[in-house]
Amino acid sequence: MIPVNERVLIHLFKYKNYDAGSPSVPTGMTQSGIADEVGISVTHVPRAVSKLQADGLVTEGLAHAPQSKRRVKAYFLTMMGKQHARNLMESLLDQEVLLVESDGLQKTERLEDIHREMSSKFGADRTPTLVDLVLKSQAKGFVSMEDFEGPCGRGLVQGWAPTADVDSLVKRIEISEELVSALDRSELVVVQGDEGTGKTSSTLTVMSAIYGDSPINIIYYSKDHEEVDKVEEAKHQLLLDMAKAMGVDCGDGSNKMELAKQVSDQAANNKDGQTLFVLDDLNTKVLVDAGLKVADFLLGLPGRNSVIICLREEKEVMGIGLPSQPDAEVATVRVGGMKKEEARELIGDSLDEGEFDTLYEMTGGNPGWLLKARDTPVSEGEHLDPEERALLRMLKK
Repeated sequence: MIPVNERVLIHLFKYKNYDAGSPSVPTGMTQSGIADEVGISVTHVPRAVSKLQADGLVTEGLAHAPQSKRRVKAYFLTMMGKQHARNLMESLLDQEVLLVESDGLQKTERLEDIHREMSSKFGADRTPTLVDLVLKSQAKGFVSMEDFEGPCGRGLVQGWAPTADVDSLVKRIEISEELVSALDRSELVVVQGDEGTGKTSSTLTVMSAIYGDSPINIIYYSKDHEEVDKVEEAKHQLLLDMAKAMGVDCGDGSNKMELAKQVSDQAANNKDGQTLFVLDDLNTKVLVDAGLKVADFLLGLPGRNSVIICLREEKEVMGIGLPSQPDAEVATVRVGGMKKEEARELIGDSLDEGEFDTLYEMTGGNPGWLLKARDTPVSEGEHLDPEERALLRMLKK
């Protein structure tokens, strides 16, 4: 069995996409989460982590965590720590361990081959992560299929999972922190801002932070919609697409009552957990009204559920509410342009102060516009409108 500090290192590798400064983190990155998942007492965590910190493999910081009213201490892998953990994982996955099948038969296999066999047998939503499999095998000295035949704590069906793309998004830390606070206050949160300001990136950052905590499932929905002029038609299409994201076999989805029942039954399987539903890009009044009806339905499902709706700034949200609960609190997060110093950091040193001031004034600090000006070659910008083309030429000269 490897030392405790190396087990902690491997455990934190599950959260390698989080860097110090992240506004929100999964419980697994806190002292209590590490203790639970590694199998040590909370009082032993600082001692286990101290050597990793001394070796430059782990750093610490304060961040929000689920079910925590204030920021708590969290631990993050450094670049060197990520590489060290990756090397250690590769070495352990290549080792042969004893596998005890459900019928009691025993054989010896490489740990990575066992994981591949589990994926084929259990499916993606019930297969443990490589990290979890390594930790379990280290704790017991062997792998038992029976340990993984029930739910593996990875949630109902994840309609979204974090990818490397989250790291490439413009970080709006203050917006993400405001969104976490809004979710603490209300079951329904409306994120509102102009196109390109970072509504989706802020929402994905929060989703990425909470992903991986076993009590929380994430169902994310975003789609280019055809223009629909009837709220009920839009509501049915939204619910159908959300149901598919939840893994419900909807057939053609034409039977609205059966569709609602299937979604409710699926949610009932997770009644003791929590699901975060995200409806992104609801950018017409019809879609907003339909989204509120869907949110009303989702919040009435079994379990502890929350809904985030993202829409553009020009949509009126005064008096917005749930049809069945018109007095229920709706938390609103408004996403505007970046602060000047943030915009300067995003653009870099390609402009002098006067040019940058003009660019910032013209864009209002909208990161989408700033990135378009930064990343589009002048030769490819002729399709832009005159104001956008002026911004582009200013930045590229």
